[in-house]
Amino acid sequence: MHYFETLLVLGAALAIGWRWVGSYMAGVYEGRVSFLRWLESPIYKLAGIDPQAEQPWQRYAGALAVFSGVAF
Repeated sequence: MHYFETLLVLGAALAIGWRWVGSYMAGVYEGRVSFLRWLESPIYKLAGIDPQAEQPWQRYAGALAVFSGVAF
């Protein structure tokens, strides 16, 4: 019974918030929204990441392999 209640609450939250969350995510991916940029910038600098640069498939595959290995 708890499983059904959990699904019901999650479904209700999704039904209520999908429009705002979707708009926010689209704005972030398009670069129009910079709500957490103050937090991202120092992390990018510490990690040596250029947020404007494209990620080649080799680097993506390597990051995926490392993440999967750590998660496993």
